[in-house]
Amino acid sequence: MKYKEFGGEENPTILLLHGEWLSWWSFQEIVDALKAEYRIVVPVIDGHGEDGATTFPGIQETARKIIGYIDANCRGRVCAICGVSLGGQIAVEILSERPEITEYAVVESAPVVPHRAPIRAGLATTRLAYRLSRLKWLARIRAKALCVAPGAFSRYYQDRLRISYGSWRNVKRSRAGYAAPAGLGMSGAKVLVVIGAEEIEEMDPSVRLFMSTVRESRICIVPDMRHGELSLAHCTEYLALIKHFMMCPREHKTREPL
Repeated sequence: MKYKEFGGEENPTILLLHGEWLSWWSFQEIVDALKAEYRIVVPVIDGHGEDGATTFPGIQETARKIIGYIDANCRGRVCAICGVSLGGQIAVEILSERPEITEYAVVESAPVVPHRAPIRAGLATTRLAYRLSRLKWLARIRAKALCVAPGAFSRYYQDRLRISYGSWRNVKRSRAGYAAPAGLGMSGAKVLVVIGAEEIEEMDPSVRLFMSTVRESRICIVPDMRHGELSLAHCTEYLALIKHFMMCPREHKTREPL
């Protein structure tokens, strides 16, 4: 796993965890806005972007690698961890493994309850789906769904071509089957869960789990937005939300729209 670091080492550290099929550059605007005030660390998750040669091992192992980095480079604790989609699931795993690793966490569009049992596809079908995912015209459709800016499509597509079949398969399986560990309830972090209004039905079981499990959780439902759209396509609004969240006094289990 590679780590991109920005800002002064003397500043509080914020860890940003990107979503599946993306890389550190998906947070470029957020990094630029925060690096004067914070030290920003953006891991390039195994199997993605510049680290495409490394097979994605799964959410749990990825979380342990990042915890090891925090222990070695951040004295075992950071100011905030922010993750979207796959990155949000990894953030949840980190909180569960190490309850006191951060003061704040922002988890966007991250399912923490397994999907309904998927249809088991054969090896040939799975490989065909992987090959189709590399077609440029299909990549454009997927990029739009992931809220990739038109100007960033070339970078997104080149990174997509780096994803191995093993990583693609492991990401699919890990995301669909991920269940938040019981240790999540021990987290001492103040957690903000962000979902788009257009994904409420899909995310409802996960929202309910957060509300019933995490001692200090707040739920923000963003009107008229899709999966991961706030941080990926509305940087100004996302920054305003997390800054407000980090300045608010600690509260217990509230739900509010943006």
